[in-house]
Amino acid sequence: NEALYRRKILVVAFMAIVLAFTIAGLVWPKGYTASTTIVVDERNIIQPLMQGAAVTTEVTDRARLAREIIFGQKIMNQLLAGTGDVPKDADAIELDKHIKRLQKRTTITNLGRNLIRIDYRYDDSERAYTVTKRLAELFISESIAGKAAESQAAFEFIDKQAQEYHEKLTKAEE
Repeated sequence: NEALYRRKILVVAFMAIVLAFTIAGLVWPKGYTASTTIVVDERNIIQPLMQGAAVTTEVTDRARLAREIIFGQKIMNQLLAGTGDVPKDADAIELDKHIKRLQKRTTITNLGRNLIRIDYRYDDSERAYTVTKRLAELFISESIAGKAAESQAAFEFIDKQAQEYHEKLTKAEE
């Protein structure tokens, strides 16, 4: 009864609130967030060879590891070179400022046991998409290179051990 009795006041209040939010939405600066989700394969290339022979270390916080890789100097420099934001003759201080801005706009989180999400926020939707895509590509290529190096090191270790055992066996036979 009270709402029906004061319906004019309620309609005016509703209209004022809607108008205020509409004006705020028009004035508010636009921002776009692009995100990508990466599935992290936890299997090791040499794992079938090493079953029961060696203990592998398990990284539980994959987002922290991804942050270390992505926010590393190598990937940040590749990203800045690819975007063309920084002039070629930029000094180290200017490069550092651009890297800090990129890091502020980038969020890396765990979504699950094997999922990493990379978010990048920017005023231009096309740039947000491009930077996010490039970050994912650079992270994946760096991860593949790391796995290849790890596999090569393990292969060399196994080969060295096999050669040592071969020498010992040869000496024992002699």
